[in-house]
Amino acid sequence: MNTLYKTWMLLASLWLGVTAPPAGAAELRPARFGVVLGYGAPTYSHFSYAGSGAGISGRGHAAQARLEWIPLRLPVGTFSVGVGLGFAVSPRTVTLTNATPTAEELRKDSSIVSVDRSNVLVSIPVETYLTYRAEFLEDQIVVPFARVGPSVTFVRQASNSGAPERAGKFFGLEYAAGIQVLLNAIDGGAAKSLRINAGLQQTYLTVEYARKTDLGVKNPDALDLRGDVIRAGLRFQF
Repeated sequence: MNTLYKTWMLLASLWLGVTAPPAGAAELRPARFGVVLGYGAPTYSHFSYAGSGAGISGRGHAAQARLEWIPLRLPVGTFSVGVGLGFAVSPRTVTLTNATPTAEELRKDSSIVSVDRSNVLVSIPVETYLTYRAEFLEDQIVVPFARVGPSVTFVRQASNSGAPERAGKFFGLEYAAGIQVLLNAIDGGAAKSLRINAGLQQTYLTVEYARKTDLGVKNPDALDLRGDVIRAGLRFQF
């Protein structure tokens, strides 16, 4: 009987070792990767639409996705390198005094001297960057951060003003700073479940101000997308 009892205890221990979750699975582990999704309304302070002197000021919609690798953790904070991809659409209707009215417009008003024309600017930035996060404590609620890196933006402007379409590239350098607010404390049970089942360590609400300047590389297409944007979004750390 004693031998049978010992055999049963051994089998039970082995079964528990196989089926039980790994030790510390629900505990916070240092994140190695971050995924950031953001949205903002860009301002291109030095850009003018072809066929007019009209620029863009806080117009349009821009989404961005970034992937970061976090290789370095120090007592003074964390450092990561990343890549990003964005997509922005900036429409605007401008009044042009030197555009030729169409036959339909002249039929409606033979004395017309100015016409409205719609323009759409589409830009796709691709960037690399280095990020510093002032993260000193485990589950720190507010984490200030800053990042910097070069980018190339592919640009196309379409217009019904009669001007030819413009397309090309802009080489820029983007600086950004902001804060990230930890959301795990809102629902501790859900955060624990995500750590176990998906490896998601932390979720942050993030807000940043970013400014893009000229990288200093010759832009042969004469497109100037210097400007700034305020972005809001979410950061997921795995």
